[in-house]
Amino acid sequence: MAHTLKGVAANMGFDPLSEACAKLVYAVRNKKTEEYAEDWTMIQEQHGKIMDVIKDL
Repeated sequence: MAHTLKGVAANMGFDPLSEACAKLVYAVRNKKTEEYAEDWTMIQEQHGKIMDVIKDL
């Protein structure tokens, strides 16, 4: 899921979200379980920022 979201975010120009997803993808592929929670939190924060902007349109 994070890999797909990374690509979609990049295609739409949401670079901070794409970068956050890339960090999680890297952590999962390299079994860095201690990074999962922090990376997921970053994804949620970036997604929330995008949703706030969309809601204000």
